[in-house]
Amino acid sequence: MLWLFRAAQRAHGRPSPRVYTTLITSLLRSRRRGLPLAGVAYEAWLALLASGQPLDVGAYLAGVSACACAGRASEAEALLPPLCAAAGAAGGPHAAAAHNVLLRAAARAGDAAGARRLLGAMRARGAAPDAVTYNTLAAALAAAGEGAARVLAVLAHSAREGFAADAYGYTSVMRAHALGGDLAAAAGVLREMQEAGVAPTAVTYGVLLGAHVRAGDLAGACALLARLEGGAAAWRRRQALRRRGGGGSDGADDAAGGAEHGQARAGAPPASVPAPPADVPAPTRIMYNLSLIHISEPTRQP
Repeated sequence: MLWLFRAAQRAHGRPSPRVYTTLITSLLRSRRRGLPLAGVAYEAWLALLASGQPLDVGAYLAGVSACACAGRASEAEALLPPLCAAAGAAGGPHAAAAHNVLLRAAARAGDAAGARRLLGAMRARGAAPDAVTYNTLAAALAAAGEGAARVLAVLAHSAREGFAADAYGYTSVMRAHALGGDLAAAAGVLREMQEAGVAPTAVTYGVLLGAHVRAGDLAGACALLARLEGGAAAWRRRQALRRRGGGGSDGADDAAGGAEHGQARAGAPPASVPAPPADVPAPTRIMYNLSLIHISEPTRQP
């Protein structure tokens, strides 16, 4: 993307705001780890700002995202008034999206006071909060350690506004219980989700695994990992790794699917092995790391 952008810049001169906006958005959406893409996106925003070209609401929204991802929340917030002015009467969704970007930054920092202030500013500007707004506020309260009761109050208000609880909201409640040291309540949230027909995400299971680790419950953490390793998503990942690596293993086969692994090594095609029925997310690297840390520090207090 950067190569294409620079080639176009050499061939055609100064890029348009739309080209800059596309570059910034693409950089921020990239999932490549280990690269300073947020910093590059911020530099691209500064270059667009210095170009003196008139900016539309999409460009301002990209600027808000670039500043927030680069850790420059005050610069991002300063862009909200011109963004709302550029959006005009049709700016509701754009203004809400921009405020939600800043709310996510506050949630990552565990800044509950900042999240509440942003919600107030959002309403003052006439931008209607949406499901993302309330979920992000709930996440900020949970990360700040304000307790499950306050997180539940936010989600109850969200429900009154017409936004049903989803996996993000439930996960915030679970995180609040986990940070409070209440493993039983955290596990109870998973049951509530399943009873409500809401599918837990990998983040949900990661939070629950962290609750087991904090409580010193190694057996529970390993049992949860084994459940995820036995799910259809992990099975599909193992099959993909075998196809790509000529029958290799991702290291989880001994815990889930040893016989299946033996069949694959004997030459049976992957399609001959039925997928497990449990459709749960595959375990992530972070989940394994959490368990390994607990194993390596058996005397660590919760």
